[in-house]
Amino acid sequence: MGFMIITSVDIYKYALPLTGPFSVGGQPLSQRQGYLIHLMSGQEIEGFGDVSPLPGLSEESLQEALDQLLALKRNLPHASIPAGIERLNGKLDDWFNDLALMPSVRFGVESALLHLIAQSKSVSLSKLLSSKASDSVRIHGLLSGSKEQVIQDTLNLIDQGFTAFKLKVGSDRIEEDIDKVRTLNAVLSGRALVHADANQAWDLNQALYFGREVGCASITYIEEPFADITQIPEFYDQTLIPVALDESLKTHKLDDLKSIDGLEMLILKPTLLGGIEKTWQILSQARRFGWGVGISSAFESGVGLITLAQLSAASHLKSSAGLDTLKWFKTDLLREKFPLEKGKVNTTRGVIRSADLDFNLLERII
Repeated sequence: MGFMIITSVDIYKYALPLTGPFSVGGQPLSQRQGYLIHLMSGQEIEGFGDVSPLPGLSEESLQEALDQLLALKRNLPHASIPAGIERLNGKLDDWFNDLALMPSVRFGVESALLHLIAQSKSVSLSKLLSSKASDSVRIHGLLSGSKEQVIQDTLNLIDQGFTAFKLKVGSDRIEEDIDKVRTLNAVLSGRALVHADANQAWDLNQALYFGREVGCASITYIEEPFADITQIPEFYDQTLIPVALDESLKTHKLDDLKSIDGLEMLILKPTLLGGIEKTWQILSQARRFGWGVGISSAFESGVGLITLAQLSAASHLKSSAGLDTLKWFKTDLLREKFPLEKGKVNTTRGVIRSADLDFNLLERII
């Protein structure tokens, strides 16, 4: 028997300008485009989800995502939501099995459904998923740019209460990346943790040079130093720097990774991996294998970030979350500022309502 009935589905388009052009997977971005899916059950219960495939990393295009959303707009009204889908134990997969939803669409639809259920129970999304969910999530500050910019941003974020940082590396000028790490550690003087992210930009020899020069005491781990995961043991053996995987998780099963020495961390982006339920299942499997896990943004709007923070709070993760991305947006869909304070996101509320959104930035798709 269905738990709730979906009475209406609306789709909205957004295009949010960024503070400056930057590149993702070799594709320049000057604005972040995506869609919101809005589900209603009755006159008052509602749920929103962010569907925003990331050019350069997502397998699907905006148009492909929209095509699936329009199909859902036709087919979901009057559908019964299966009871217990918030347990994330496979019922969502069973329900959507015949639809072959693309990763970003799956994330957005699941977000809207779970927010809908959470609102019906008068709880936050995090408390819906886990009664013992934390009330806040620690965020690591995202650092990139010149050495001077990195240091200035670090000092500002330290003043704001941040205690963890991710430094973007992977340029052709490895010496500059090494200098950034050394200078950053000198500025922090042990006040915060630092990890690096190379986005598969180097080959093994370049990564080894970087690792030997900065030393294993300077960073807690490095994300995706190179594309060939079979080289991780050699890198770890020669540098003692643990490795985290992010992009590689789209193409490699966890069972194929469990014997890789030096792999200690997984960075999970639900928009790229295929939704909340799949991310939850990967998280559970990663714990069995003894890996650390972090939840991270794929540059979603504030609507998506709220959901990711709620998921992280429900997951009881020790690692900081990668949600410090709204600073690259000139404006956001949320009327009120994203609840980030002193390096943490408050997750006690965590249900998005129409009144929370700036509909001047949204275009309803008929």
